[in-house]
Amino acid sequence: MSSHNPFDFFGAIYCLTTDERNEKYESALKEFESIGIADRIIKFNGTEIDKKYWGSNPKEQKISRALASASHLEIWKIAEKNELSNVLIFEDDVSFTDWNNAALTAAIHDLVKIDWELFYLGYNLFGDATHYTEIATHLIGLHTGTDIRSTHAYCLNRSAYKKIMGYNPFQSKMVDQWLPGQLKIHCLVPLMTVQNQTIKGRQKKEMFLDNFRKIREMNKTNR
Repeated sequence: MSSHNPFDFFGAIYCLTTDERNEKYESALKEFESIGIADRIIKFNGTEIDKKYWGSNPKEQKISRALASASHLEIWKIAEKNELSNVLIFEDDVSFTDWNNAALTAAIHDLVKIDWELFYLGYNLFGDATHYTEIATHLIGLHTGTDIRSTHAYCLNRSAYKKIMGYNPFQSKMVDQWLPGQLKIHCLVPLMTVQNQTIKGRQKKEMFLDNFRKIREMNKTNR
């Protein structure tokens, strides 16, 4: 891995999108360009997956979320088939905040020393997530089953592939809820990715950052 570009670590980098979300994908490309990785991105168009499982333009939100989860599963299958050492997956609503290559490089340096399966670059932590372990300055660990939400920016290690191939997005929980219930969890500190969405009039970016600050303060208090 180059000391100057931590993205050399990743076996492949995908961005999940669909035909109907072209504006989102174009926005994501600008985000990737801002940190110098646009040329590394493999576009994964989930439209064909949508048609395979349901047909075009599903109306129900629950069905749409299941189809998005099915696209994540398809990327996992590609990673396993190609025997990738790991795979980094972004969703097309990703946005970067206070990006720091040196911090990501340091986190990866410590990550490779341990038995890891799932690594988040951005996340929301809830419930007992205050009990995380500080592994290093830029890396924390959480136990399997921790209530951690969002799959807009995460990496899977090769050791995780076989554990998750049985996932059924139409019978199990949505992928963002299901995945952390199966694997060993590690997170980048500070988080550097958020989702570019607005929920109930509030930018989701603010929700991610507020959650991160809250959990950090609670963890300090509980020590």
